[in-house]
Amino acid sequence: MDPSAAQKNGKRESRLLILHPRYDDRNELDEKLDLQFNVVLAKTNGLADKEAIEELVKFSRTNKQAFEACCAGLLYGYLVEADRSQKYYKLLKHVASIDQWFVTLCHVNMLLIELLHKTKPQVRQQFLALFRDLIRDKAPRMDNVIVNFVRFIGTSCCDATETHNLVTGFARMCLDNDEWVKSLKPNASLLPLSILVVSRHLCETGFRGAQDQSRILSTFCELLIRERFLSLMCLGRELLFVLMKLAKGPKFSALWSDLYNNPQKIAPNLAGGISDIVLKSNQGNPFQARIPLLYQKRIENMLKFPTSAVHEHHFEWFNQHLLCPSSVGIRCDIIRILPHIPVENRHAYDLRAMFATSLLNGAPASEQLICKLAFIWDWLYYAPTNPPQPLLSLDVVLSSLRIMINSHPSLASSIVEFLVMTTSTIDPPREALIQSNVMNALKQAEAKFPGVLSYVLDHSNMDVHVREAFRMRFSNSVKLTSPVLDVKSQETPHSPKSASMEPPKFPTPPTSSSSASLRDPRVHKNRAQAVSNAAAAVHSHAPPEKAKKTKTAVDSPAEPSTSTATNCADDNEMEDGSDDALAPDGADTSSASSEELENVEQYVVAIADENIREYIEELDTAIKSGEGSAVEIFNKLLYGICEKSDNVDEDQLELIAQCLLTVFEPFLSKHQFIPKDTSEDSVKEIISNTPFYALFRLLCLFTDQDRNQLPLLPLMHQMQEKRPCISYLMLYFLKGGRNGEDRSVNVDQDSVRLYTMFCKIKNVSVEEQLAFDLESCEMDNEHRLFTYLVPYVLEKFDTVVMSSPALLKVVCAHVDRNQLLSLTCDIFKENITMFRKDSFAQLIASSLEWEPLDQVTLWQFIHAEVVPAEWIFSSIPKLSSTKHADAASNTLMMLRRLNTPNQFLVKALFSKSVKDQFTVNALMVVFDEEDAIPKMATLLLKQVKRMIKEGHIMAKKEQRKELSVEYVFAHLENLRSAHISKPTKKVTSFFEQSDLRELFNEVQSHSSFDQIQSRFGDLLAFIEIATDDRRTPRGGRKTKRRQASAGNTIESDDEERIPRQKKRRVREESDSE
Repeated sequence: MDPSAAQKNGKRESRLLILHPRYDDRNELDEKLDLQFNVVLAKTNGLADKEAIEELVKFSRTNKQAFEACCAGLLYGYLVEADRSQKYYKLLKHVASIDQWFVTLCHVNMLLIELLHKTKPQVRQQFLALFRDLIRDKAPRMDNVIVNFVRFIGTSCCDATETHNLVTGFARMCLDNDEWVKSLKPNASLLPLSILVVSRHLCETGFRGAQDQSRILSTFCELLIRERFLSLMCLGRELLFVLMKLAKGPKFSALWSDLYNNPQKIAPNLAGGISDIVLKSNQGNPFQARIPLLYQKRIENMLKFPTSAVHEHHFEWFNQHLLCPSSVGIRCDIIRILPHIPVENRHAYDLRAMFATSLLNGAPASEQLICKLAFIWDWLYYAPTNPPQPLLSLDVVLSSLRIMINSHPSLASSIVEFLVMTTSTIDPPREALIQSNVMNALKQAEAKFPGVLSYVLDHSNMDVHVREAFRMRFSNSVKLTSPVLDVKSQETPHSPKSASMEPPKFPTPPTSSSSASLRDPRVHKNRAQAVSNAAAAVHSHAPPEKAKKTKTAVDSPAEPSTSTATNCADDNEMEDGSDDALAPDGADTSSASSEELENVEQYVVAIADENIREYIEELDTAIKSGEGSAVEIFNKLLYGICEKSDNVDEDQLELIAQCLLTVFEPFLSKHQFIPKDTSEDSVKEIISNTPFYALFRLLCLFTDQDRNQLPLLPLMHQMQEKRPCISYLMLYFLKGGRNGEDRSVNVDQDSVRLYTMFCKIKNVSVEEQLAFDLESCEMDNEHRLFTYLVPYVLEKFDTVVMSSPALLKVVCAHVDRNQLLSLTCDIFKENITMFRKDSFAQLIASSLEWEPLDQVTLWQFIHAEVVPAEWIFSSIPKLSSTKHADAASNTLMMLRRLNTPNQFLVKALFSKSVKDQFTVNALMVVFDEEDAIPKMATLLLKQVKRMIKEGHIMAKKEQRKELSVEYVFAHLENLRSAHISKPTKKVTSFFEQSDLRELFNEVQSHSSFDQIQSRFGDLLAFIEIATDDRRTPRGGRKTKRRQASAGNTIESDDEERIPRQKKRRVREESDSE
């Protein structure tokens, strides 16, 4: 019986793959190879070896298909019949030598890339035997083929024993063919990939595995390092990471001794030793190919669609598969390559950081240390160069720590502690160098993402001892003097929008003071010194977040250091007050209150005006005690500032702003601005009882002239620079807190003018500030407030919204389905208008770069507003059916609303690329209206006449995007081809138009007609036949009767036709009009 004909449950069983007999169908490639193997068996059945060789060589020379069938069939037989593999290889060698093994190696590569994870264990072992035979017979470019096999090692598709056998078999094969290994090109990717994969397996399992297998793996690694070290240098500092992992093996002690004392013994050009390795940048291919292709594709797909809600499923899948015994060590490799996988947008940056956090958090105890070391490895050996060396893992490390400090604070603390300890223990002879490297990396981190590192270290979730150890270790790199932050005031870390490393697309983290430390003003001997220190603290942007107040032990560089006793006392105060910071409202927190008073006093003491100082102290006391007089005191303070406007300079305003932020910090940090009941009365009651809103209320009472002259808007600007929520709270007040019954002015217009004046003070446009406020509101997890503000912004700032793609992008990105319905209903009621003709093309062009879901939301708004189809004409040439599928499909839907085609539509459609079928689809949409068919033919004739007059007959290479007669005929040919495959009456009617025949005659009379006819002869013949058939009467004597009957039918249809629905009013005028 033919062995390939074995069946199970009525299905032919695969001899190559592991398939479920009930649920899996045969793979197409597997089935094709099986059939080709049967062809080979039929040709060689009953023949001796010499006769079989002659028969197959003769058959393979018949044609290309026969040659491919012989090579693929013999390869299949070699893999599935191990006992007869040498017979098939002997036949394969004579056939494949015809093309130097090219077709055979192509099939091997296809099997390795597509099916190796499904093949049976014995087949995988046969691949190693095949590689041995091919290397022995000197098949070309074998290293490029074996790379795909090495990448597979470590997947969860095979158990630990099989994985160990594959790694050992590969290493033994290379050792047996060491001359072939030494002869590989210096840039061969197999060499660095082999050391990465084999060393991973050796470090995780080999040292404690069987002695013989461990010896083989160690010898292989030593061979590569000793003989091909320069080829491994492409890994850069990753090679040092590999050598460090191998250091616990007995064979590598001498290697490290040579690397320290005599590096030229390892490689002649390695004069600098470790320094040369660190300065060498790694290359992407072998560095990233260290993980199995199955895992890499899944990571790339996950990052390609970062807004998808299934990323938690991906995280769970990885953590589950990486716990398999065969995948030990791959978690560490994924962490190493993760920063080097390119991402395209902010959401992918965030998701990549969340994935790194998930990998670290899910690592078993045996892998925790090596994963943490992989996480911070680039920091330990960061070498400062000019220009600065790019630190690709910088954004991943910082954004991951920012997520961990909220979601996994113990993990974040342990990583920071591990960084501190590693600098002194990983390489004691070079402790000073490693510490200097980390400090240089920290400085670049602070320069690239200012404040993020301080945000993590000064967070209340960070362990106090770890924070102090970090300060002592790296005191000269980053100044960390900002107060400890309360975790309650931070955003939820599980949102993909948190922890972004692209400022200002994520909420600006609190920045730490980088100059003088803030001390108790009572230790100063005179008031001038207190003013100097407080002013310095304000200018260094000391953060307003003081939900958990602590003293800092870091001193100003300009002042002498405090004693050790003072530092210890500060540490004790910090630990003693840690519990009070989280006490509920109204609890007895005398220690925390004392520290808060001191933090207010350190700014108050620097304010020049005595009345303002008193008002601030009274306001601070009233806020803390919950007295109802806080609103009245705040009003007095604001009026006092207005009365002293001549004496209040910019520095004084900055101090006052810092004082107010400190006083109102409990309110600002809670992020509970809007009540659950968002009715008008409920919102007004909340706003009227909250002292903070007195600032906005007073601004609304002033005239525009007073607002420009008084310092309240500059004061608000100073506050908003430190707390971005101030500006969107003003929007909240303008919508829900203003009472227009007692005002003679239009409240809505006055609110818009007030907000515009604030933007003018900030020197930003209104649309930029609105987009920033809505984005900040959403990023602060104030989604309910976001949904409350969006209708107000769209309605009252309609002229700004209609000309701002950035603002509409924020709305479309964060609106939920309930608000989408609400906004759509507002559009139907004509309460809001989002689009305007003069800016619509710019909006469409910008939206092509948005996320797919954001584009879908935008087009729902466009269809709800019934935007005229004429507005989209100028955008049609920029659309691609393949790249912009959402925009293209919705544009076709807009064309259904077109009353009648015009010359602009003709030019837009026929100037598109001929390969894009959008023009054909658009014509089919336009032809739905019977009156549009002759109109389109007439317009096309006019356009062609104009192009002939201007000499645009054939498209020139340098003017491919310019409309020409050739383009018109090419699109008509596409329409004809689509019509032939599926005839429709409307296309037939179009080609029967007399204007198309006239167009044909017009082109035929031109000298360049020969080129048109040679290319579009079928189209011209089709047009001629169609127009001739229309002129030829049919039906003999009954023709007139039928035409009359048809005319009566058309009249009755016109009488019964439902009139077109009236379009809603849209805004077409510009701002100037």
